[in-house]
Amino acid sequence: APGKIFKVIERSRLQQVLSEQKLRDAGVIDDAQAAQVGKVLGIDVIITGNVTHSVAQRDEWEERTYSVKKQKVKQNVLCTTREVAVDCNMRIIDVNTGEIRLSESTRPVASDKWCRDDAGGLPTQEALVSQALARLAPSLVTMFAPYGHDVEIELEKVKTPDNAGSKLAEEA
Repeated sequence: APGKIFKVIERSRLQQVLSEQKLRDAGVIDDAQAAQVGKVLGIDVIITGNVTHSVAQRDEWEERTYSVKKQKVKQNVLCTTREVAVDCNMRIIDVNTGEIRLSESTRPVASDKWCRDDAGGLPTQEALVSQALARLAPSLVTMFAPYGHDVEIELEKVKTPDNAGSKLAEEA
């Protein structure tokens, strides 16, 4: 989005402001403090929240049927299911009023199952966290959609001398 819609503040700058304002409390600020920091930074809204994950794993016996010399044989096989849930809580806070304009929570889950007679193995926890985070991204984009808009600019056209001072060049 063009710079006039979103202003991204680096975490290091935010920490500097927190230190200057003596609002720092083990790296965590509440909504009222976030609004005050936003005023100091000269922004309209500030986005706060957190992202955590949890892992659950369970073993269960599963009955499977195999063909051995044209005969069907049933056998119990130990299977492991691993599930990762990513919890995300986000708030958009108006720095002028302290009002929470939007509060959103989402919990994407990724899981996989592996049985001892299967080839391969169970994906790592990190791989499942990555899958769950990939599911999280679209919901975060949807959450911010009302505050932005898509802009398509053909940069080659902007480079021409005719467009040097134009609005198109300014947006680019």
